[in-house]
Amino acid sequence: MVRQQFMAAAAELIHVEGFQALRVEEIAERAGLSIGSFYLYFESKEDLFVTLVIRLHGTPQASTRQCLQDRRHCPGAHRTGVGCLSRLRQGD
Repeated sequence: MVRQQFMAAAAELIHVEGFQALRVEEIAERAGLSIGSFYLYFESKEDLFVTLVIRLHGTPQASTRQCLQDRRHCPGAHRTGVGCLSRLRQGD
């Protein structure tokens, strides 16, 4: 239940603010939970994002973390994370 609260909060905030602008503190506040609790369930906001992508697409893609780490590899990822999601939907 707590993990899902963090994921729902992050999904809402990513939609509004974009991935790069998102802070763990904001996710925790939106979820109504502590920052410490966040780190019990996720290593980082990138880990949470990958978990969201896996939930949306069923299987992890090797390019997901690369999208988050290398903006040139996945244009748009630095703003919203949508570039990564688009690439994954296309099967890249």
